[in-house]
Amino acid sequence: MSDKNKHATSAVALSNLAALRGGAFLEEVSQALANATAGVKKSKKKAQVCITLTIEPADKKDATVERVWLSDEVKTKLPPSPKRDTLMFVSEDKGVLSERDPQQDFIRDQKARPVDESKDETPARVVGKDAAVEARTV
Repeated sequence: MSDKNKHATSAVALSNLAALRGGAFLEEVSQALANATAGVKKSKKKAQVCITLTIEPADKKDATVERVWLSDEVKTKLPPSPKRDTLMFVSEDKGVLSERDPQQDFIRDQKARPVDESKDETPARVVGKDAAVEARTV
């Protein structure tokens, strides 16, 4: 088959596909390709778009087939989306799960305690070139 005939045959095939469901078939194929491509980009795993065309005689009782029903099916198999795990904490009292760390609650409560003004609670200071520590005694 010459290149000219190949192009003519391809144009007829494309025209027939464009006529399926009044153009909705090609729109569905286009959307399936876009979704599959996006899935591959996101997951770096393969996707599939499968097109099935079924052709059956319109008049099964007639001796000759002059009309046919053409039906289509577009199936897309997308790669699984990456999911992240959730870290949960188990409470000591009833084994209930929580997203809040009970240790953080304890630390927050300790920071919120009132400061005793009668005690010098100044933290240790770092001094000197060799980072010698001078600690104050309470």
